[in-house]
Amino acid sequence: MDIQKELKTKFYKVMPYKELAEKHNTTYDYVRLIASGKRKALRGKGLAIMKDLKDMIEKKEKEEAAMKAVLDKYYSNKVRLAETVEEERELLELKVES
Repeated sequence: MDIQKELKTKFYKVMPYKELAEKHNTTYDYVRLIASGKRKALRGKGLAIMKDLKDMIEKKEKEEAAMKAVLDKYYSNKVRLAETVEEERELLELKVES
């Protein structure tokens, strides 16, 4: 099973590092090195990539916080449908579809 292909088909049109590489006219490996901390982003393109990576993280954290707020609104902490937020999200999506 190829995890990258599975993530791409389920969640992303384009993988985030590849999208940033195309946006900043650079390579996937350069973005990966900056994200992993092996390459320092002090100025120029690297700094712009690092800023975009941080923005992506903040956006995901806001989405997770919003989802948690929705879940907490409908369910108390004593009664949970699932063990994790991801499982609850799947259950809520099934309820919305039906």
